[in-house]
Amino acid sequence: MATQNEVILYKNIVMQKLLESNILTELVDVEGEYAGHEEDLLYKRIYPYEYIPDIIEETGCYILFDIDVELNRRNKTFNKFNLFIYTLAHVNTMRTPTGLRPDLMVTEIEKIFEGFSILGVGEMQLVYNRRFYTGERFRGRALCFEMADFRKEPR
Repeated sequence: MATQNEVILYKNIVMQKLLESNILTELVDVEGEYAGHEEDLLYKRIYPYEYIPDIIEETGCYILFDIDVELNRRNKTFNKFNLFIYTLAHVNTMRTPTGLRPDLMVTEIEKIFEGFSILGVGEMQLVYNRRFYTGERFRGRALCFEMADFRKEPR
């Protein structure tokens, strides 16, 4: 069963979609240090796992994401596919002239993933958008997208 191989593939697709958005890369690159080198944001500002920044030393903005896949072992299909995305901003980098960074990131993420079909299988639907915080200095939003009509057979 190649379930994990597909999860890795899906994570790579999500990473690419996040990096393709100029709006998102500008929002997470508060200081402009990665301009022209957006791929360098990976593992510095965009993480394919639930990274929690050091609340004492780190500032900045982050996009974190992960995927849950639930397998139906009887017929070897996926029952559920959930994409979890977290937007985080240090309280010192929260505000922009047009709104709060986590909210602006969520607006762009929703445009990217609402109705998006990974590998042509089902469409993503936003299930929730909740507040999210880590300690006293980071605030953000937690999103969950669910794949509707996900009936992909593992390879």
